[in-house]
Amino acid sequence: MAASKVDVLTYLETRRQVTATDLIVKFRLTRQAARRHLDRLTRYGLIAPSSSEEPLTACTFTLTLRGRRRLAWYRLPDDARGETIEFA
Repeated sequence: MAASKVDVLTYLETRRQVTATDLIVKFRLTRQAARRHLDRLTRYGLIAPSSSEEPLTACTFTLTLRGRRRLAWYRLPDDARGETIEFA
């Protein structure tokens, strides 16, 4: 099962917090693929690690307010979304 950004954010929303291992099991990802998802979503500010001192694969992650807003945007009908969304 390929995991999209929306799939991972939705999973995080339902679980409250997840680890890389949770993503590996749920979406049948490799450790590297799970790490890439976590890295990218953290960089975009959509999720936040529990600790900046632990390696990303050992942290738990929670959905940020920006992540909740992004999910709400994804759930809008296509014609209500507008033309662009800012990631920076």
